[in-house]
Amino acid sequence: MNSCGDLKLDHPHPEVQDTAACAVGGLPEGRMRQLGEVAIPSALCAEPKNGAFAPVGECIYCGQTKGKLTTEHILMYALGGNILLPKSSCETCGKRTSKFEQFIARDMWGMARAALKYPTRNKHRIARGYPVIAQPKNTGAVKFLMPADKLPFMLAFPELPLPGFFTGQTIDTFSAKAVQCRPERFKPFGNQRVYIGALDLQIFSQFLAKTAHALARAQLGSTFQPLLLDVIAGSRGSASDFIGTLRPELEAEDATHHRMQLVPLESGGQHYVGALIRLFAHFGAPEYVVVVGGTGDKIHPVFAENLRNLPPGAWRPPLFFPYGQGGGSA
Repeated sequence: MNSCGDLKLDHPHPEVQDTAACAVGGLPEGRMRQLGEVAIPSALCAEPKNGAFAPVGECIYCGQTKGKLTTEHILMYALGGNILLPKSSCETCGKRTSKFEQFIARDMWGMARAALKYPTRNKHRIARGYPVIAQPKNTGAVKFLMPADKLPFMLAFPELPLPGFFTGQTIDTFSAKAVQCRPERFKPFGNQRVYIGALDLQIFSQFLAKTAHALARAQLGSTFQPLLLDVIAGSRGSASDFIGTLRPELEAEDATHHRMQLVPLESGGQHYVGALIRLFAHFGAPEYVVVVGGTGDKIHPVFAENLRNLPPGAWRPPLFFPYGQGGGSA
C-alpha cells in the first residue's frame, strides 16, 4: 500500500514503487483503448463502437426523455474529444454545458489549443493568427496576432485538496499550478508579461464533473446514484466536495493527450464510483479524482467482475479514503 498524502493507494503494479511513474488504479498499457487523443480503459463493461457508445434515450443531466436529445462528447470536442454518447442531452442542459465548455476552450486554454492545433470550428480565423496580449514593462498592454507554431503558451490548473466529500473540509480559495509547455517560445518576450488565459474554479469544476458523469453514464448506465448533477448545473456552492487533485506531480506521457478512467472508491464501508481525469498528460499535468456517484454498501458489480477476471495484480481496488466519513458532505 502506497500513500499519497492522506490518500492511500493500492498499487496496480507492485513492481513499480514510484507512484508518479504509473497510472494508479489503471490497467496495463495493453488494456487501454486509444481513441485519437483520449485513452479510456477497455476492461469496463461498455465500450464505444466506432467512437460512440449506445444511445441513452434520456438527458443524463436532468432525466428528460421528451423532445430532441442531442449527442454529447464525453470529453469536449475542442480538446480533441472524439468519444460520443448519442441521445444523451436535452436542449436546455446542452446550452448549459456548452457555455462552461466554451469558457474552457476559449478563455482558459484557447492559446494552448491553437498552439497544439486542436479541433476548432473557426479554422479560418485561427489561420490568420491567434491574438496574443503582452505588456512590456512600464507601458500598456498590446495585442497582436501570432502564428500557431510560435505561440507562447503554458497550462494553468487549480490545485485542490482531496474531495471534501470524504475529508469533511470545504475550500473557498485555491492555488494555481502552471505547467510549462514550450518555454523557449517565451524568450522573445523578455521581461514582458504575457496573458495565457483565465482560470475559474467553478467553471473548471463543472467541466470536470460533466466529463466524469458522462463517462460513468456511458460505461455504467444508470446503475449508480449520481452525485454531480448540482455541480454540473452550477447550483452547488462548493464543487471541491467532489473534486480534488490526486497527484499534482506526474511525469509526462508520450502517447496520450488525455486520460480518463472509472475507479472504485470506498469510505466508511460505503462504495462509490470515481473517475480519474488527467488532461494534457503529455505535458506532465496533474491528475484529478472526481466522486461521481454512490453504490451503497457494495462495490459496483462491474468493478467486482473486472477484479475477478483480470490477471492477479493487473488491477486492484485503487483508492481508499481512510477518514470513514462515508459521504459527510452529500
